[in-house]
Amino acid sequence: MKGYKILVTSDLHGNLYIINKLIEVARKYKIDAIIICGDILPKGKFSFFRIGNNLIYTSVFGIPPALISNDVDSSHLKLIGMGLIPESLYKHINYNEILKYILEKLSEFPTYIIQGNDDLLEPEIWKKTIEEVPNILDINKRKCVIYGEWSIIGFNNILLTPWNTRFEMDEVGISKELEKLLPLIDESKKWIFVTHMPPFGFGDQLTNGFSVGSKSLLQFIKKYSPTYSFFGHIHEAFGRFNIENTTSANVSSLWNIYDWSASKMKHTNTIAQFRGIIVDILTSDLKILKENITLDYVNKCLHLSYFRKYFKLVTDYDDKEIY
Repeated sequence: MKGYKILVTSDLHGNLYIINKLIEVARKYKIDAIIICGDILPKGKFSFFRIGNNLIYTSVFGIPPALISNDVDSSHLKLIGMGLIPESLYKHINYNEILKYILEKLSEFPTYIIQGNDDLLEPEIWKKTIEEVPNILDINKRKCVIYGEWSIIGFNNILLTPWNTRFEMDEVGISKELEKLLPLIDESKKWIFVTHMPPFGFGDQLTNGFSVGSKSLLQFIKKYSPTYSFFGHIHEAFGRFNIENTTSANVSSLWNIYDWSASKMKHTNTIAQFRGIIVDILTSDLKILKENITLDYVNKCLHLSYFRKYFKLVTDYDDKEIY
């Protein structure tokens, strides 16, 4: 039987190497559609500074600074530099140009997306930018029929965080917003629920073991039984889960190894990892994806002209400020 294969991923965070790998994988497996569960654009508020012979990478998220020694070549630093924006330039980056540039690369395939809390654009500009790119559809709080009786519904609100990002609210607010989706649900049909945040207890554990998913979302999934539930947001909690009758997965890519595995950086050639899942909605086949982004892969990509243009779009500063 002919299938219908969907590649689902999340949390690309502007890493063009991961995006390039996503497209390669989609071509390899002859994917029919792509779903991205938010956080497509680069993160802001990250910086580098030099102490002696070392470069120090810092993050506003309370993660200890990662020391990057000089034996790491410049292409290694370019990977981080293109994915992270120094805080001094945080408010001067043209995010809609970056979004359009990324979506044009993805438009080779029908692509369904939601805006994540780190997608630093006003929702109106986000929607307008998407409308300019064919084959891309924003599914936030919308129902889209994708194949036969199959549909997708998106939801991008998240629980409160210490960083006051977009689309945050408490559990009461989450519950009320979820109720607004009820007119979109036909329980007699098969549907895919795409959220940015995870449900409580499933793919929601931080590195310290705390679960930060939504209990309201968990109850919603249990009550209305989507065929599939996909989400991201908590990068370190990638994996597949069963929530009663719903097959679920945290499909977060590991967009920057240093953010979560700084202690390992001197012992690996891997500097990021594209992750996701391929689901054939007609045969129920599932394939977990983990594709390493290595220094060799970075060097392979650097000759591509669209990488050079992207570096300029994302960084907007001279390499001399880092190297």
